[in-house]
Amino acid sequence: MAVRLETTIKRYIGLSTDERPTDAQPFGSSLLESDTGRIWRYGTKGWMLAIAEDEQVQLLSVLVVEVLRIGKLLTLATGLDVEEDSE
Repeated sequence: MAVRLETTIKRYIGLSTDERPTDAQPFGSSLLESDTGRIWRYGTKGWMLAIAEDEQVQLLSVLVVEVLRIGKLLTLATGLDVEEDSE
C-alpha cells in the first residue's frame, strides 16, 4: 500500500483570550498563543496544551514572550503603538 495524505494540519496564531476554532480540525493542528508562547494541539480530546518536547520549542516560547515585552517597551519609549500587521 502506498503512503497517502489523508488530511493537512492547520496552524493558528492568536491570543490566549481568543476563542479556539470549534469546528472539527485535522488532528495535529496547532495554535500558538502569541502573548504567552504556549502551543495547543488538536487531537481526539479537542484542544490540549502541548508539552514542550525539546529545548528548541522551549526557547521559542521564551523568545516570543521577550519580543512582546520589547514591543511594549518600544510603545512606552516612543509613544507609538507597536502592533502586529493584521493581514
